[in-house]
Amino acid sequence: MSWIPHKNINEMRSGNDEEEMNNDQNKIFTREIDLAILQEDGLEWIENVCSKDQQKELLENIEIIAAAIYPKSLRKRNFAEMYTNDKKHEGNNNCRLEIQKINSKVVSIEEECYEWTSVNMVGDLLVNKLLELRQR
Repeated sequence: MSWIPHKNINEMRSGNDEEEMNNDQNKIFTREIDLAILQEDGLEWIENVCSKDQQKELLENIEIIAAAIYPKSLRKRNFAEMYTNDKKHEGNNNCRLEIQKINSKVVSIEEECYEWTSVNMVGDLLVNKLLELRQR
């Protein structure tokens, strides 16, 4: 895994990062991360636990590929409320191409319903069902 993409895979570091397992040569890169999810708790860990040098290295080399935001103002209490508002929402998605000699661009205007709700994945979907099964 890598947080800094390698230009040439043959030039990747080896040595202390390699382990031999079951007579098979496997590379375990203990200091690299590739396509990891960085959430608020991970960022908080970087800011409060890592040394200044580690913080600098991580924050300078992290490359954001995709991001999602969930504005608190658009949060709904449950799926029913979110679904009802989504059906009532009136918005149009528009896209236009602006052609110029040097820099052409695509302009996209999205007027979708961005309301959201949360689900207690651990408790509601997994742990509570496992607890029910144990009680049987």
